Amino acid sequence: MTMPNDLETVRLHPLYPVLVAAIEQAMFGKGERHGGAVTPFLDQPWRHYAAMHGRGFLTGQAAKKLEEAASTRHGAAFESEMLGAIVYCGMAILHERALAQSAIASIKDRATAAGRPPHPPGGQGEAAGAGAGCLPPTHPPKSAHDGLTNNPNTKKPALE
Repeated sequence: MTMPNDLETVRLHPLYPVLVAAIEQAMFGKGERHGGAVTPFLDQPWRHYAAMHGRGFLTGQAAKKLEEAASTRHGAAFESEMLGAIVYCGMAILHERALAQSAIASIKDRATAAGRPPHPPGGQGEAAGAGAGCLPPTHPPKSAHDGLTNNPNTKKPALE
């Protein structure tokens, strides 16, 4: 994904004030009781629950907020629930990115331990994918408590 160099163009996007309002809510609104602007966002309780239950916790919270907003809220209460859903969606993205970074580090560690380069010679780096000399791609590790994929109480097959 390429980001524009012109931040003013980004600021003029109609979604910009909505996304800023979601961040403000996480820091100074409902999110304040979980650490808000005092506790670093990545050290707040949501990380613990995401690690324990997987991204299903975060997406489930977002879905709950969307349902509450759509069915019972109006005006400022509607907007507050919607902003909360946006924050939970952002948390899910951050959680997935952390899993991906962890998987990349694990692949590099395994390659180094096996005495192989983690990616093909020639300076192509991570973007090269699984070419000659690379370890095969792996899926990020899944939590044993991931409510969507590895719940031991459900008979549904795991999603990939």
